[in-house]
Amino acid sequence: MKKSTQVFLFCCLFIFLMSAQAFSINELFRSIASGNWNATSTWEMSTNNGSTWIAATLTPNETSGAIAVRYPNTVTVTANVSADQLTIDSGGISINADIIFTLLDGSGTDLTVLKGGSVTGLGTFRTQGAATGMNLRTGSVFSAALKVNTGTTTVSELTSPNNARLSGSVSVDGGATLNSNNSATYSLYIYGNLTNSGTISGTGSNVRFYGGTLSNTGSVTVANFNFDSTSTVAGTGTWTGTNINVNVNGNVSLLNNVTFSQTQLFSVKTGGTFSANSFTATFTSGTIEILTGGTVVNSGLIRTQNTVTINPRTGSAFNANLNVNTGTTTASELSSPYNARLFGSVTVSGGATLNSNNSATYSLYIYGNLTNSGTISGTGSNVRFYGGTLSNTGSVTVANFNFDSTSTVAGTGTWTGTNINVNVNGNVSLLNNVTFSQTQLFSVKTGGTFSANSFTATFTSGTIEILTGGTVVNSGLIRTQNTVTINPRTGSAFNANLNVNTGTTTASELSSPYNARLFGSVTVSGGATLNSNNSATYSLYIYGNLTNSGTISGTGSNVRFYGGTLSNTGSVTVANFNFDSTSTVAGTGTWTGTNINVNVNGNVSLLNNVTFSQTQLFSVKTGGTFSANSFTATFTSGTIEILTGGTVVNSGLIRTQNTVTINPRTGSAFNANLNVNTGTTTASELSSPYNARLYGNVTVDVGATLSVNNSNVYTLMIFANVINNGTISGSGDIEFQSGAHNLQGSGIISAEVNLLSGAVVNLLSNHQLRNVIINAGATFDITNRLVKFTITNPIVQNGTFITAGSDIEYNGTLIQNVSYINIIYVGLKINNPSGAVLQGNIVISDTLAMLQGDLNLNGRIITFTPDGYLSETSENVVFGTSGHMITTRTLGAPTALNVAGFGAILTTSVSLGSTEIIRGHAIQSGLNGGTSIQRYYDITPATNTGLNATLIYNYDDTELNGNPEPSLKLFKSTNSGTTWQKMGGTVNVIANRITLSGLSSFSRWTADSSDVSALVTIAMEAFYNPSTNRLNSADTIRAYLRNSSPPYAVVDSAKEIVNFITLNVGFQFNTATSGTYFLQMKHRNSIETWSNAGISYTAGNTMLYDFTTGTNKAFGNNQIQVDASPVRFAIYSGDVNQDGTVDIADGGLVDNDASAFVTGYVPTDVNGDSITDIDDAVFVDNNGLNFIGKVTP
Repeated sequence: MKKSTQVFLFCCLFIFLMSAQAFSINELFRSIASGNWNATSTWEMSTNNGSTWIAATLTPNETSGAIAVRYPNTVTVTANVSADQLTIDSGGISINADIIFTLLDGSGTDLTVLKGGSVTGLGTFRTQGAATGMNLRTGSVFSAALKVNTGTTTVSELTSPNNARLSGSVSVDGGATLNSNNSATYSLYIYGNLTNSGTISGTGSNVRFYGGTLSNTGSVTVANFNFDSTSTVAGTGTWTGTNINVNVNGNVSLLNNVTFSQTQLFSVKTGGTFSANSFTATFTSGTIEILTGGTVVNSGLIRTQNTVTINPRTGSAFNANLNVNTGTTTASELSSPYNARLFGSVTVSGGATLNSNNSATYSLYIYGNLTNSGTISGTGSNVRFYGGTLSNTGSVTVANFNFDSTSTVAGTGTWTGTNINVNVNGNVSLLNNVTFSQTQLFSVKTGGTFSANSFTATFTSGTIEILTGGTVVNSGLIRTQNTVTINPRTGSAFNANLNVNTGTTTASELSSPYNARLFGSVTVSGGATLNSNNSATYSLYIYGNLTNSGTISGTGSNVRFYGGTLSNTGSVTVANFNFDSTSTVAGTGTWTGTNINVNVNGNVSLLNNVTFSQTQLFSVKTGGTFSANSFTATFTSGTIEILTGGTVVNSGLIRTQNTVTINPRTGSAFNANLNVNTGTTTASELSSPYNARLYGNVTVDVGATLSVNNSNVYTLMIFANVINNGTISGSGDIEFQSGAHNLQGSGIISAEVNLLSGAVVNLLSNHQLRNVIINAGATFDITNRLVKFTITNPIVQNGTFITAGSDIEYNGTLIQNVSYINIIYVGLKINNPSGAVLQGNIVISDTLAMLQGDLNLNGRIITFTPDGYLSETSENVVFGTSGHMITTRTLGAPTALNVAGFGAILTTSVSLGSTEIIRGHAIQSGLNGGTSIQRYYDITPATNTGLNATLIYNYDDTELNGNPEPSLKLFKSTNSGTTWQKMGGTVNVIANRITLSGLSSFSRWTADSSDVSALVTIAMEAFYNPSTNRLNSADTIRAYLRNSSPPYAVVDSAKEIVNFITLNVGFQFNTATSGTYFLQMKHRNSIETWSNAGISYTAGNTMLYDFTTGTNKAFGNNQIQVDASPVRFAIYSGDVNQDGTVDIADGGLVDNDASAFVTGYVPTDVNGDSITDIDDAVFVDNNGLNFIGKVTP
C-alpha cells in the first residue's frame, strides 16, 4: 500500500512538472501593475491564447509567448532576463544598472514599443539572434543602452512616419549587425553614443546620428548615415554605405584617422561642419559634397584615394588640407556657378590625379599651398591658384591653370595643359628651374607678374603672351625649346633674359600695332631659330644684348636692336635688321637677310671681322654711324647705302665680294678704306646728282671689279689713294679730287679717269687705263711707269703730264688714235690687233715697240731722238702710204748696225758721221716696169763715198705688195725715186731680209721681184686656218712644168717657200722655153695636184696661176673648200707616204708618231703645227674614208 502510494505520488509529481513545462511555453503574459519583472504580482497570464487571464504563477522569459507591458505599468528589470515577442504599449520597462535585458529572435516582431511606451534604465538592452526585430513607434522612448550582441537586429518604425529613435547609447558587437531596415522609407535616429564593432546596415534606409561619440571598428554600410549634432568619430572601421551626411546641425570631429568609402555622397550640408581634427579623413570613393554654408575645418587632413569627387558648393568652406593620395579626385562645383573652392593646402601624391572636371564650365579655386607629385588635370576646365607656394614634381595637364596671387613655384614636374595664366593679381616667382609645355597660352595678364627669380623657366610649346601692363621680371632666364611663340603686347614689360634653346621661337605682337618688345638680353643657341614673324607688318624690338649662335629669321618682318652688344656666330636671315642705338657687333656668323639698317640713332662698331650678305640694302641712315673699328666688314651681296648725314667711319676696312653696290649719297661720309676683294662692286650715287664719294683708300684685288656704273651720268669721286690689281670699270668716270693721290697696282681701269684741278696723281706701278683726262691745274705723274690705254682717243692733256722714263701703250681692240697734244712720249707701245693711227707728229726718246698690230703713220712724222729705237715683230709694223719715221745720229764705222731699229742694217769701215735715216712705206714705181714692196729707206750719211758698205734690207711679209718673196731684189734711186737701178742682192725669205754688199754709197732703197718666172697662189688643206685666213706656217713646195701632151714629160722644176700670209710662192725656171705646160704641185704630205689645163708660159715674163679660187683650177676638180670668207680652196692633205693616195698606211704613220709624241718638221705633221697628234689624224682619216687620191691627165 505504502509502495503504491509512493508510485502514485511520483506519477502525480511527474505529471505536474510536465504540465508546468507545457504551460510556460504556451502562456501569454501582460502586466497588471508596475513592479519587478521577476515578481508574479506584476503579471497575469493566459494559457489559452488570451481567451482568459489568470494570476501569473511564473514570470515571463524567452520561453513565454507574447509579452505585453501595458499602460500605465512600469516593469523594472532587476535581474538578467531574456525575452521575445515583447510589446510595450504606453507602459515601460526600466532596466536597472548592471542588469542585461536580452531580446531574442523569435517569431514575428521581437520588440514593439508603441507610442507612449518606453525602454529606460541604466542597464543594458541586449539583442541576440539571427534576425531580431525592433519596432520603435513614434512617441515611444528607448533610452536604455542598446547592445546588438549577435546576429542582426533591425531597428525601425514599421509604420509611418517610419522614424525609429534610440535615445540611449548603442553598441554593436563584433560579428553583429544593426540594421535600419532596407528601404529609403525607414530612418533610425540614434541620440546616444554609438559604438560599432560589427555592422551598421540598411539598404536604402537612413541612420541619423545625434550622439556625441561614435566609435566604429566594424563596418558602416547603411545607405544613408547622417550626423545631426556635435559628434566625434573614432575607430578604424569601414564606412561603405551610399551616403554620409553632416547635416545642418552636424559638427563632426575625428578622434583618429578614419576612412570613408561611401558609394555616393559624403555631404556636409548647409550649417554642417566636418573636422579631421588633426587626423586624416580618407575617402576612397564617392563624392565629398560641401553645400553652401557647410564647412570642412582646417584641422587635420582630407585624403582621397581611388576615384573620388569633391563638390564644394559656392558659399561653402573647404578649409582642410587635401591630399589626393591615389587614383583620381575630381574637385568641381557640379552646379552653377561651377566654382569649387579649396581653402586649405592641396597635395597630390605620386601616381594620383586631381581633376577639375572636363568642361570649360568648371573652375577650381585653390587658396592654400599646392604640392603636386601626381597629376592635376581637367580637359577644358580651370584651376585658379591663390596659394603662396606651389610645388610640382608631377604633371599639370589641366586645360587652364591660373595664378591669382603672389606665389612661388617649385619642382621639376611637367606643365602640359592648354593655358597657363598669370592674372591681374598674379605674381609668380620660381624657386628652381621649371619647364612649361602648355599647348596654347602662357599668359601674363594686365597687372600680372612672372619671375624666373634667378632660375630658368623653360617653355617647350605654345605661346608666351604678355598683355599690356603685364610684366616678366628681369631675374633668371626664359628659355624656349621646340616651337614656341612669344607675344609681348604693347605696354607689356618682357624684362627677363631670353634663351631660344632649340627649335623655332616666334617673337611678335600678334595684334596692332604689331611691335613686340624684349627688354632683356636675348640668346639664340646653336641649331635654334628666333623668328620675328613672316610679314612686313611685324617688328621685334630687342633692348638687351643679343647673342646668336643659331638663326634669327623673319620673312618680310623687322628686328630693331637697341642693345649694347650683339654677338652672331650663327645666321641672321630676318628680312630687316635695324640698329637703333650705340652697339658693338662680334662673331663670325652670317647675315643673309634682305636689309640691314643703321638708323638715325644707330652707332655700330665691330669687335672682329664680320661678313654681311644681305640681299638688298645695308643702309646707314641720316644720323647713323657704322665703323669696322680697325677690323674688316665684308659685304658679299646687295647694296651698301649711306644716306645724306650717314657716316662710315675711317677705322678698319670695308671689303666687298661677289656682286655688291655702294651708294654713298651726296652729303654722306664714306670715310672707311674700301677693298673690292672679289666679284664686281658698283660704287655710284643712284639718284641725282649721281656723284658718289669715297673718302678712304680704295683697293681692288686681282680678279675683282670696281664699277662706276654703266651710264655716263655717274661719277665716282676719289679723295684718297687707289690700289688697283683688278678692274675699275663702267661708263661713268672716276674723278680724282684736289689733293695728292697714289695710284698703283697691276690692274685695269676701263672707266674714264678724270683728274680735276688741284689733283696730283702719282702712278706707283704700271697700269692699264681706258683713258685719262688731265684737266688744267691737275698733274698726272707716270715717271718710270708703263701706262696702257684702250679707247680710240685715250689722252686729253690740259694740265701737267710727267712722263720721264715712262712707256705709254695703246692696247685696245678697235683702231686707236695716238694722242699727241701736250704729250712727250718717252716709250710708246702698240699692242692692238686692230692697230693705231698717228694724229700728229710725235717724238720718241726711248722705244717705239710694235707688239701687236700696226701703226699707221697717216701722213705724220715720228722723230726718234738719238736714244730712240723702233722694235717690231713679224706682221706688227709701222706703215703708211704717207708720212715717215726719221732719226739723225752720229755714226762711226758701223758693223751690222740696225740704226734706230728701222730695219736698215749698215756695215762699213768708213765713219759715216751725222747720218739721217728715213723709213717710209709709199710704193715706189718705175722699177723695170714693176712696183716695189711697201717699204723704202732714205740713208743720208755725212760721208757717202767709197764706203764699200753692206746693206741688209729688212722687210715684213705684210709689205710684199704681191711680189714673190723668193725673187726679191734691191733697187737704188739717187733722185728720191724718180729713176731706179736694179742692184740685186740675196733674199732670205725666212728672215725676211735682202743682203747686198760692195756699196760705194747710200741713197734711197727699195725691193721688187718683177722678173720671177711664175707666181703661184696655193694653200694646203690642213695647213690653212680659216679663222686667220692664213697658213699655220710657211712651208716648202715644188713646182714642175710638164708638157701638155702625153707622156707629159717634165721640162723644168723649182722649189720655194709658200708665204703663209699671202699664200703666194714665186718660182724661177731656168731651162724652160716659151710654150704651154701643165703645172704640177707637190708638197711633203699633200696630194699631188695638177693645173686644170695647159698654161701658156713666156720666158722672161711672169706666169700667174691661182689654185685657191675654185675647185676647177685643179685637174679633175681635185681640191676642197677651206674658207667661206674669203672663198678659198686648197689641195688635199694626208698623203704622208707620197704614194698618191690617202689611206690606212698614211693613218698608221700618223698614229704611230702621235703615240710617240713626235714633234718637229716631220711628214706626219699634216697641219704644220710641229706636233703630230689627233688633229693631224683627223685629216688623214677623213680623206682616207673619202678615198682621196691624185688625179692626173
